[in-house]
Amino acid sequence: MEAVRAATSRDGQRWVRNGVWTLPAKGKLKIGLISMNRSGAVAKFDYVRTYRD
Repeated sequence: MEAVRAATSRDGQRWVRNGVWTLPAKGKLKIGLISMNRSGAVAKFDYVRTYRD
């Protein structure tokens, strides 16, 4: 199992760590967007980081 944590930032300097996901350790990790049961979801990220815990 892999533990992955995401972080968000408004300025690219100060990061706030968010939730942790535990995923099977098979293959490469992928980041995706879930629209919560709606089509046409759009997201814009100025700064994105992921961490392996």
